[in-house]
Amino acid sequence: MGANAAVSKKRPQIYAAMYQAAGEKWIKTGAVSHAICLYAHDEELQQQFFRYGFGLRCLDAIRPMELIHCEFCAGYDLVELSKAEYHFIYPLHLALYQHYRESPFFMNRKPETQEGFAVSSMQEGARYFVAKQNGKICAFVKISVPGETFVARGGTYRHIRGAYCLPEHWGKGLYQNLLNFTISVLKREGYTRLGVDFESFNPTARGFWLKYFTVYTNSVVRRIDERIIQLR
Repeated sequence: MGANAAVSKKRPQIYAAMYQAAGEKWIKTGAVSHAICLYAHDEELQQQFFRYGFGLRCLDAIRPMELIHCEFCAGYDLVELSKAEYHFIYPLHLALYQHYRESPFFMNRKPETQEGFAVSSMQEGARYFVAKQNGKICAFVKISVPGETFVARGGTYRHIRGAYCLPEHWGKGLYQNLLNFTISVLKREGYTRLGVDFESFNPTARGFWLKYFTVYTNSVVRRIDERIIQLR
């Protein structure tokens, strides 16, 4: 982990030189996955890293803690779970991780055990806002203090670190209503900004979050052929 910056003149060339030097060091340590976070508006640098074999992977987005415009969705109860109720999220946690493993994701994430899920949620200080229908949880938003972002954290900022809705409840405006419920609770508590990060190859997340959040950073990644290490 580190930081990157350059003067405004000839920035693509400067970044090219910096990556060439950094890449040499990273390969010597055996690191064959390289990731760099760039501001979303910086198209010059995105093109430079595209030329160097990088592809888009992750987006960071943010919005003020204000309600979104949506129609009311009847037939659901929106609540925040108590810590003693966190284990009720576990079936949706498993469904979310199965979703990650499917095309076009192919993300080999191993889900936690139910006990591990409860422990990590407590350690992280996570909060779960859920939608219920007939007493059964059908969608959740996980809110945490930390997030996978370097420009917004702590204080009056909170981060969406998990989100899932059962497919049979899509297209009803349910998740917009759940998001508004979450925002209304956090705003009353004094929080002013809400962030989220998601993979660019997640069509469901990309289609939803980009409607309501503003992207400010893109992460680009490159995978090096591991056999090059054996030849050096």
